[in-house]
Amino acid sequence: MAGFVWATGGDAAEAAGASGAGARRALWRSLGAQSVGFYVAVALVSALLIAVEVARVVIHARAIELPMRWRVAFDATIANNFMSWLSPGGLLGEPAATYVMARAGVALDGGIVVAYLKFVISFAFILALAGAGIALGYSPAFPLVLTMSLVSGISVFVGLVGLLLAGAMVPGRSIAAIQRARARVARGWLGRGRRGRALARALQVAQDTVERLALLRRRGVRWLWPVLLSHVAYYVAYGVIFVVVGHGVARGGELASAELMMRGFVYLGFLHLLPTPGGTALGEAAAHAFFASTFGRGDDVAFVLWFRVATLYAHVAFGVIYLPLIGVWRGVLGQRWVGSR
Repeated sequence: MAGFVWATGGDAAEAAGASGAGARRALWRSLGAQSVGFYVAVALVSALLIAVEVARVVIHARAIELPMRWRVAFDATIANNFMSWLSPGGLLGEPAATYVMARAGVALDGGIVVAYLKFVISFAFILALAGAGIALGYSPAFPLVLTMSLVSGISVFVGLVGLLLAGAMVPGRSIAAIQRARARVARGWLGRGRRGRALARALQVAQDTVERLALLRRRGVRWLWPVLLSHVAYYVAYGVIFVVVGHGVARGGELASAELMMRGFVYLGFLHLLPTPGGTALGEAAAHAFFASTFGRGDDVAFVLWFRVATLYAHVAFGVIYLPLIGVWRGVLGQRWVGSR
């Protein structure tokens, strides 16, 4: 971590035309000059984000009438956070959460719906917040690589939304298509032996997942309001983190909290679309582009690093300790699926 902070601070400052050694010294002074109260506040808001995420898991489970214990939701959240950091675009976070839920006896199809419904709605929220920030002028000029990331990220999002809508709006046709696929598999060479059993299980889970989604349609809009409120609370927690970290780094200087939050949401949307695992390196290197106008050189990098500590590094460090203790380390890393209806 120390070497990473050193390298990131130096690289970002050198890109801005400053002395690498001088920028590193300034960054270390900034990181070490905080009060004990600031460190405690960062720990508390980091824990707050996990708590709100756990609540989101439980609320999404209740939306599809799926029993979900708070402890299982907590374990799934930690696994999600950890695997999101290890994978580009956080793509392995939802499978890891689904595995942990299935391991605890949650229906596999239900775990899939909870994990991916939450992901799709959350992604829609951050795209909307980032889009509002961009429209209001709180973003840097976007280079080609970011534009490409934006297009690819939105494409993935649209595809996932399409799958969810198909399952929820035309369940009869979706289930009929799955049953036809099962019949074809059973008649062909793919339906033989262990391979056939695995495919049959996968298609059964797909059918069960569609039936879970169809439940949302039958329930009307009753399920939607608590779900949306859970996402509002989640991004309010991010706003609190922006303000707490920002005022700590500014050390009593003038800071427009509303402007900082809007810039922060644009930055958060940027992180969601980066191709590196957890947005690592590219997210930190973008500190000057997003926050130099708010904090000045040096403190902008410190702000980004402390924000990443509160929302990523602390969660990953906790996962490294916690996942082996609950016995799911090997399963999460190997993505071995268990569970039943």
